[in-house]
Amino acid sequence: MLIAGAGHVRGDRGVPFYIARQKPGTRVASIAWLEVQKGVENPAAYAEGFAAERLPFDFVWFTPRANDDDPCAAFHR
Repeated sequence: MLIAGAGHVRGDRGVPFYIARQKPGTRVASIAWLEVQKGVENPAAYAEGFAAERLPFDFVWFTPRANDDDPCAAFHR
């Protein structure tokens, strides 16, 4: 199991791609955790953010949007 960022788990050019080249027939599944973007309800619309026609993962787990507030702002005077 590899836990990595979305770019590294892409099936089209990430680690799964290179595993398939080195060990044909090896079973690999890639999962990406993506934050839900405000106003974007169609999962296919997220592919554009990866410069792809479709999401380059076997599975996508959509997570709630994280707070965009600056965590350091409370320390500014």
